[in-house]
Amino acid sequence: MRPEILSRALQGAGHSVTLMHGGETSSSTVDGWGRRVVSIKSPYHQGMGTIRRMTSFFRFAFGAVKAGRKCKADLIYASSTPLTVGIIALALKKMTGMPYIFEVRDVWPEVPFSLGYLRPQLLRKLIVSLTQSIYRNAADMVFLSPQAQEMVCKLYRVRKWSLLSNFSQTDLFQPTPLGSAKRIVYFGSMGVANGLDALLLLAAECQLSRIEVQFELYGDGSERSALEERARRMGLTNLVFFGPIAKKQLPEKLKGAWASYVSFLPDPWLETCSPNKFYDSLALGLPIFLNVKGWMKELIGKENCGIYCDPANPTATADQIKELMEDEARRNEMATNSRLLAVKHFSSSVISSRLMAMMADWQAAGGYPQ
Repeated sequence: MRPEILSRALQGAGHSVTLMHGGETSSSTVDGWGRRVVSIKSPYHQGMGTIRRMTSFFRFAFGAVKAGRKCKADLIYASSTPLTVGIIALALKKMTGMPYIFEVRDVWPEVPFSLGYLRPQLLRKLIVSLTQSIYRNAADMVFLSPQAQEMVCKLYRVRKWSLLSNFSQTDLFQPTPLGSAKRIVYFGSMGVANGLDALLLLAAECQLSRIEVQFELYGDGSERSALEERARRMGLTNLVFFGPIAKKQLPEKLKGAWASYVSFLPDPWLETCSPNKFYDSLALGLPIFLNVKGWMKELIGKENCGIYCDPANPTATADQIKELMEDEARRNEMATNSRLLAVKHFSSSVISSRLMAMMADWQAAGGYPQ
C-alpha cells in the first residue's frame, strides 16, 4: 500500500509515474490516477517456504529489469521489502544511468540472518557484499524508523539518508468507541518473525488467573497451523483464530475491540521494523499492546497510547490487563491518544507532504540526486 499512496502523491504533484509491482499475471495499463501500472508475474503469499519466496522475488526482479529498461525515467524510487528490489535499481542504474533512491522498509539481509535463514557463510558474504553495493550506489537512502536508520547506517557506513515513516490511513479508518466486550485482537502475518507463542502464553496466564478477556487472531502464515495446534493442546478457551482480513474490512471486523496486539520475536533487528498493523491500529484509535522493545515501545510510552507486554513475563502483562479492565478512563485516554498520534504525525497527507518536500529539495539543488 505504501508505494501505491506515494506514487499517487507524486502523480498528483505533476510527476509522471510508472509503478511496477508483482502479481498473478503480467500487464501494463494506465490507471485512473494517470499512472502507468506494470504488473510483473511473480505470485507470492505468506505461506510460501524460503525457496518459493526467493524464486518469486527473483522472478519479479528479472521482469522488472526488463520492463525498466524501456522506461525513460529521471529517477527510480526502489521501495524494498526483499533485497532483490535493490538489485533491480542497481542493475537499471548500471544499464541506463538512471539514479535511484533506495527505501528500506524491512532490514535485509539482517532480519533473515538473525532468524537463522541463509545459513551458508559464502552465501551470506555474497549477500552482504551485494547489500553494500546497493547502498553505496544509491543517490539517497530512505528509512521508515529512526532505529533502522541508526543501525543500518552504522553497520554499512551510510552517509546519505532521509526519514519517511510509514502511514496511518486516517482517511480510510475512523475510530469507534471501545466495546464492553474485552477483545484483544491480533491481525496480520503469522510467521516465525511474529513470535506469536508469546500471545498464547499470555492467553494461558489470563485464563489461569480468570481474567475475562478474549483474544482474537486474524491472519495466515507459515506458523498458523502450529499455533492452532499448540493452542488446542494448551486448552485455551479464550483464544480464537480467524482468517485474514482485507484492509477495507478492518473497521467492521475490529469494531468495539479493546486493544490491538502487535507482536514480534525479541530481536534487535526486528525492533527496527515499521509494521502496517501498528499504524492501522493507531488510525483505528486502538490502544497498542506491544511485545517488542525499540522505537515503537518508546513511542507508545511517550504518547501514552498503549502498554509494553514483556514476552518473558506474561504474568506481569496479565496484571496490567487486569488493571486496565478496572480503569475505563485510562483505556479511553489511550484510544484517543492513538488516533491523535496517527492524525498528527502519520497520516497519508502528512507523509506525502514530506516526500514532496524531499523532491523539491532535490530539484532545487540542481535536479534529482545522482
